Amino acid sequence: MTADYRLQLFAANRPERVKAVLAAIDQALTGRLGKPYEIEVVDVMADPGRAAVERVIMTPTLVIKSPAPERRLIGDLADVDKLCVVLGAQRGAGA
Repeated sequence: MTADYRLQLFAANRPERVKAVLAAIDQALTGRLGKPYEIEVVDVMADPGRAAVERVIMTPTLVIKSPAPERRLIGDLADVDKLCVVLGAQRGAGA
């Protein structure tokens, strides 16, 4: 199955928050929108160079690589309703 969404989550070594964000993303995309996705989690404390290359200056940051255009969400990413609004709005262009 091909992923409709390709995401990167930049976080700062806080496993409990990362788990909450990943659960919210899964609930939004798979549970509510029915869209498959791929996500890469980048720990900026372990790999600060990746954050610099991607110009991430705050965490958590969710980078929506596809579908285009690339977008970024910064801050509280555990709110499923907000994620559905932002992620669902992206599918309107190609759906």
